Amino acid sequence: ICLSITKDGLLVQLANINSSNQIVISGYKKAVDIAIQQSNEAGAKRALLLPMSIPAHCELMEPASERFKKILDTINLQEPNCDVVQNVDASISNSLSKISENLISQIYSPVRWAEIMNSFKKLRLSKCVECGPGKVLSGLIKRTLKDIEIISLDNYESFLDKEKIV
Repeated sequence: ICLSITKDGLLVQLANINSSNQIVISGYKKAVDIAIQQSNEAGAKRALLLPMSIPAHCELMEPASERFKKILDTINLQEPNCDVVQNVDASISNSLSKISENLISQIYSPVRWAEIMNSFKKLRLSKCVECGPGKVLSGLIKRTLKDIEIISLDNYESFLDKEKIV
């Protein structure tokens, strides 16, 4: 559907591949509206407009990624003490150059969450900590990784309870 709409000044692309049956799209509002309508007509279980202020994780964000790269280039990043899984390629890395490159690319590339879950399985994680507002990722993890403890630090008070993280 996205490919059939993306033409003549319209752009809509996959933005988040959360699971085999949950995909978020992004692009120009008109193109997203058309994709929602066509998805519903094609029998989608649910297709709705999410309240977003930017067209995250699609080509329209490339100018923002270029500005971000300029800022990132001024920061003295240090090698991580652990492996890092990033949403742009879902691979496990500890290479500083790869991590920096992926930070820039992830602004305009789809989030490959379903593949990230496979990376988490390979790592045999026993605990996952979600930092930030809401518990969306915790919900997605629970559906895929049944035997993992999930801690959501979704507000300031939860950050103060550091014993939860250890």
